[in-house]
Amino acid sequence: MLERPVGILVNVIYCKTLRLLILGLSIFYLLLSTAAAQIIDIEDFGTGAYPGAPLPAGQTTYIYNTPAQPANFPNILTDGEYVIATNSQQGFTNWASVSDNTTGTGYMMLVNADDNQTGEFYRRTVQLTANTNFDFLASFVTVNSQQDFDFCTNNHGALVLPNVTLLIEDNTGLPLASFDTGDIPFTVPPVWDTYELAFSTLATTTSVDVVLINNSIGGCGNDLAIDDITFRIAVTMEAFDDSVMITDTSAAQSSILVLGANDNLDGNPLPGTELYSVTPTSSLPPGFTLNTNTGELDIAAGVANGIYTFEYEVCETSSAFNCDTAIATITVADPSGSSSFCPAGTSAVPGTYHVISATNHPGQNQNAERAEGVPLTNGSTDTGANTAITYFGAITMDLTGDPNISVPEGEVVEISLSSAWGTQGRAEIRMSADGTNYTSLGTTGNGGSEYGAFSSNIMRYDEFTVPAGGARFLQVQQQNAGIRADGVIYENQCQSGGGSGMPNISASKSIAAYDPNNLGLYSVPGNDVIYTISVDNTGTGDVDNDSLFLVDNMPGEVSLFNGDIDGASGPETDPIAFSANTSGLTFTYPADVGFASGVSAPASFAACSYTPTNGYDEAVTFICFNPKGAMAAGSDWSVSFRARID
Repeated sequence: MLERPVGILVNVIYCKTLRLLILGLSIFYLLLSTAAAQIIDIEDFGTGAYPGAPLPAGQTTYIYNTPAQPANFPNILTDGEYVIATNSQQGFTNWASVSDNTTGTGYMMLVNADDNQTGEFYRRTVQLTANTNFDFLASFVTVNSQQDFDFCTNNHGALVLPNVTLLIEDNTGLPLASFDTGDIPFTVPPVWDTYELAFSTLATTTSVDVVLINNSIGGCGNDLAIDDITFRIAVTMEAFDDSVMITDTSAAQSSILVLGANDNLDGNPLPGTELYSVTPTSSLPPGFTLNTNTGELDIAAGVANGIYTFEYEVCETSSAFNCDTAIATITVADPSGSSSFCPAGTSAVPGTYHVISATNHPGQNQNAERAEGVPLTNGSTDTGANTAITYFGAITMDLTGDPNISVPEGEVVEISLSSAWGTQGRAEIRMSADGTNYTSLGTTGNGGSEYGAFSSNIMRYDEFTVPAGGARFLQVQQQNAGIRADGVIYENQCQSGGGSGMPNISASKSIAAYDPNNLGLYSVPGNDVIYTISVDNTGTGDVDNDSLFLVDNMPGEVSLFNGDIDGASGPETDPIAFSANTSGLTFTYPADVGFASGVSAPASFAACSYTPTNGYDEAVTFICFNPKGAMAAGSDWSVSFRARID
């Protein structure tokens, strides 16, 4: 189960000199949760000029007060009072500046908690249907400033943090569910947190009351804002990612995956396919077809080796709102295919390759240099003067000489071998990606091996297939008599760069709820989300040095967060998180990121000259990225930033 990636539109332009420009990375739809859910009711306190009207009688036990602006002591929001405000400093100028969670410009309920007692301070009735599963959500933020924190710590021992119980009662007063937020964290700048409570109405339920209970006595601190009190029909569909490896594409195959087969509805495996539907939400890769009625995925004959992914959505047929999304991943690694299989971030570079270096078992370094370079012709005679030879132990060959280069999985290598005398020679062939962990590929030579007896001093080419994960090292382990090794031939290497062809750049963008405390938050209005843009070069050529320029179009429904992307407790410190992955690129904040506030995409990085305000800035319409270096062929990189859904 995953956050649904947003749709994107990517235009890639590069000239023959490999200069590259990525433009128009823009959202054309936005899903507001991990799974679609029908909103029944939302209290966002509306919009307008300060101050908003008081809540209806009986909805709160606190006193309505509207401090004159600016709200300086003693004309401030005092303990046990509230105001419907658009900014927290309308309650007290010493508090941090916090806008509402819905749009950044609307109302929120601003509260200075009672300094004498805990207890209920908010109650509201909502009409809901009986015998139905619902989710209740509410957003809170501690509005105290660093100045408040320091004062309370130095003079009162600590800043009192808000702590609220969410309680749902039915129309008879029977509690249906409750949840304690725990201490709502103090952060600089303040960050809205959304808390969720699942509950079910009874057969006799006609309405419910949402009750908010203050668990902390006021005093020095316990100042908070509340927004987006939401009821929605619960999502019970759970879609989980699918994956499969295909090792033979010589003919078409049906039903290589059945999407939905591992998904759940109401915690149970999905019922018959007539009760749910499967729909791709991103384009199917070429060569794949999906039956949306059964979820069966087919593959055509001849699909090239590689890793293919697409997103799909599973929905309950009787409820268009009960949906979830997942990713299907198909790895094609057919050894008989036209190209060998290289891991993500690398690509196969064709050529004719041989051993780079060879070493023997200690004490057996006899003419090891002959195992390097081009081996003798298959069937030629050699007396040992120019071959690596071992009478015990192993000959170890380095096939690439570079830890970043390997022989692809599924590649067929030819090993030139003979016995040192007679026909008694026998050897085990082993391969390794790292020189430490070896996989045995079987034996060759006399004594029941798959290849039979050697001829003395006659070089013979035996074929072995590179195991999963690829290989850099090959060992010829002596088992009987003496073994001569005259080299290896293979035709592809997996390389992260150095290709002589052209680059092929693509970009994708995904969204995930910002949920640092693992509370199961959703991407709903008022919550923060993390956007991640991934850029891949699937071509055989590098991108010119310092030529990458990526522009992301921010949708009007979100506001960029200009602050610590993962909060005070996370490893990042800047608004942008960059991962070079296999690309070889570097990224320096803030030199390699820019912002724009216009209606048209900037034509150059220099045009990205807008300076965003701290916190949430809804004026940002484009974000520009300009990582440095030459992006390697067959590589990828990614960049992430945070925004609030207004």
